[in-house]
Amino acid sequence: EDGVVDGSGDGTAESTSVEETVAAIDPFELLEPVEILSKLPSNFYEQLESKKWQERKEMLDLVDRLSGNPKLQGGDYGELVRSLIKIVQKDSNVMLVTVAGKCLHQLAVGLRKKFSPYAAVVIGAVIGRFKEKKPTVVASLREAVDSAYLYSNLTAILDDLLEGFESKSPGIKLETIHFVKRCLQRATPASLKKDILKPLGGALTKRLGEQLPEIRDAASEGLATMWKVMGDKPMNQF
Repeated sequence: EDGVVDGSGDGTAESTSVEETVAAIDPFELLEPVEILSKLPSNFYEQLESKKWQERKEMLDLVDRLSGNPKLQGGDYGELVRSLIKIVQKDSNVMLVTVAGKCLHQLAVGLRKKFSPYAAVVIGAVIGRFKEKKPTVVASLREAVDSAYLYSNLTAILDDLLEGFESKSPGIKLETIHFVKRCLQRATPASLKKDILKPLGGALTKRLGEQLPEIRDAASEGLATMWKVMGDKPMNQF
């Protein structure tokens, strides 16, 4: 019996180690990035500003298909992002606004950290279009701000958030509060420094006096989320 070697212990350790290594690999890193900017036609930006909505939609559908690749190659996306933002902010066709929001979401997902130069300006622009009431439009815009926020921070977008809180549009006000709550769910005490905590907490507290119950409830949930992150002492000022 002394000559029998029990290898089960070593095998289990080795198996666990391999499993941990596999789990630690981000599948995104294994993907080949897809280059999309060169695939835009030479008249792309001209068509995107066409007076015919069908021509604008054709260009947006192209961006939708291209940006849907799970990993995008880095590059200068500034002009493309600015053009999509313009659609979100100004286009009267809400169907096109929905597609533009989806494209911005997909660019953030596919570029990850390379989207960070555009993230804050995208969030600021999208917040202003939350005045729309159509659920499909709102859902697309929510995805866009949530994806962009992964590559931004509260400091960079604070002014846009405070402006959203003060908006005369109930939709903008409500969606801004909901967005802040989602941001706070990802926050740590270190990320909620005094220069963020005080104005944001104060703005949420002010919304508790709103006429619309859904805005009051959202503000209350936002403050509760902030409380959960910070604890009693820093929140006593509110």
